[in-house]
Amino acid sequence: FATALLAAALPVAIMKPLGMPFTALVSFMLVARALGSRRWWLDLISGGLLAVVVYFLFTRLGLQPGRFFPPLGF
Repeated sequence: FATALLAAALPVAIMKPLGMPFTALVSFMLVARALGSRRWWLDLISGGLLAVVVYFLFTRLGLQPGRFFPPLGF
């Protein structure tokens, strides 16, 4: 439970200084670990791929979370 809680709280602290891709990568790895994954290296690769896709959607295609979820409007 503590690992899942850390995965949910960590982005609040590290999003601004480290950026969205790295934050997503770490959060994905922690959630996978909390759900029982033992292959941390595979979790990092999967999290990295997911982070790149989401970052691409937000920056290149103009998708902004504020349109769909107003409290996140930046």
